[in-house]
Amino acid sequence: MKILKILLLFSLLTIPIGQLGRIELTQDIVALPADIIIPILLFLWLIWALGVKRKLPLPPSSSFILLFFLWATISLGFGARYLAGNQTIVSGLFLLRAIEYTGLYFVSWYIITQEPQFKKTVVRFLLGIGIVVALLGFFQLVIIPDFTELALKGGWDPHQGRILSTFFDPNFVGGFFAFNLFLGTSLFLEEKNPLTKIILVSTIVILFIALLLTFSRSSYLAFLVGSFVIGLLRSKRLFLTLILFFAISVLFIPRIQSRIIGAINIDETSKTRITSWKRASVVVADHPIFGVGFNSYLFAQERYGFINFEKPPTHGSSGVDSSLLLVLVTTGFVGLIIYLGIWTGFLLKAWRFKNKPLGLATLSIIIALAVHSQFVNSLFFPQIMGWIFPLIGVFIGEKDENY
Repeated sequence: MKILKILLLFSLLTIPIGQLGRIELTQDIVALPADIIIPILLFLWLIWALGVKRKLPLPPSSSFILLFFLWATISLGFGARYLAGNQTIVSGLFLLRAIEYTGLYFVSWYIITQEPQFKKTVVRFLLGIGIVVALLGFFQLVIIPDFTELALKGGWDPHQGRILSTFFDPNFVGGFFAFNLFLGTSLFLEEKNPLTKIILVSTIVILFIALLLTFSRSSYLAFLVGSFVIGLLRSKRLFLTLILFFAISVLFIPRIQSRIIGAINIDETSKTRITSWKRASVVVADHPIFGVGFNSYLFAQERYGFINFEKPPTHGSSGVDSSLLLVLVTTGFVGLIIYLGIWTGFLLKAWRFKNKPLGLATLSIIIALAVHSQFVNSLFFPQIMGWIFPLIGVFIGEKDENY
């Protein structure tokens, strides 16, 4: 069991490494440090559960999770007829990564049901990682405020004057800050120790400033939605405080104003996002049941003439600017319904225990993530998956510790 706990924490520690840890095996195949650690963790977990404990209990929503990945595999099998051999492998690796990172939910749930006291360690790691990513973001903003040159070399977007941190994307890292902020806020509301409360307030302030400096509208919206959930269920005073500080920031930081106005008036970024949704809708109409295969959407776009492989695709080319649309276009309506079943189960569990710190945090984070993921593919971003699935596993495991 000790090795399982160590490897789980090591997988979390890879999150701040972000895209700096990318290992380009081929032009189309990239590995991250967690891609190596997580399979080892899952293998040892199975050995421990089946070989030592002689039983493999599974957490809530397991049926939906297993069914979804079974269907995703079937959809890829059907879609493989449109793919060259190498393209099938690349798509299959996307599927494998999604399976591995979701496996963190199973492992963290199992560990907490066996050793409930480990919960505090995992939660502290999760929040501490958020702070590290934020501090790295401040450092990046000072040292590399203009990402244009690196973007041209690595296929990233050429953001300027925004916190990207090690995620190399303000939208993903902005959502990450918001989710960490909700975790810190939920813990603060129940904390009694004065020193710990001061630490949590400092954490919230750091994350809030980092969030603002991403200038990410999807992250701002996720912040407002998650804050509303916490305010409605637990503390209206805290909600009003957060909204007040956000409103003051809007008034005194012109760039935030222009970003929000750009969303209302539909600027170039918004037009690009709408185009992404429209293209996905066209593909869905032709593949409504099985989709094009998870995740072979990059190659489907080339077949439809949406992108040209003669020009190197950017890192966002393989997905859709909406996680649910990505699920729909790659696994069809059947896959989407099953996938929604997974998150509905998590949401209902969090609602049931909304009066507890982790229940409130999980509820607000899932709702905020649902909103955020409609504008960027955050539900399948590795660093976000690697953070949220252990959180959900710990939360649900805490309630099932007498399993």
